[in-house]
Amino acid sequence: MKTLTLLQPWAWLVIHGPKRWENRTWTTTYRGPLLIHAGRSRARMADAYADPRLAAILPEPSTLFFSAVIGVVDLSGIEPIDRVLGEPFAEGPWCWRLANPRPLSPPVPMKGRRRLWETMGDFIL
Repeated sequence: MKTLTLLQPWAWLVIHGPKRWENRTWTTTYRGPLLIHAGRSRARMADAYADPRLAAILPEPSTLFFSAVIGVVDLSGIEPIDRVLGEPFAEGPWCWRLANPRPLSPPVPMKGRRRLWETMGDFIL
């Protein structure tokens, strides 16, 4: 299944919060279910927790999962930033429209990869 690695807490915001746009410098022709993998890095977490629009909705950092598939969304479209200006979390240059988030419980530990990658194994969604 196609998988995309995101840093925390943005992976959590996609699966449990209001983030419905993911920003990339590249596009893909793929549309359909997309597993969301939370990467292992904690390098930019402080930036998210310092953002006033996120501070009230983010969970305690100790509750976040890392290096694991935490859920699935539907990649329903990709738009250039000029078509979605003003949408929350849309920053471009390519904005991936994410819909229908479903958490996995429990998350499935695994190493991530760059870009869009294929996950091996069975997932009950």
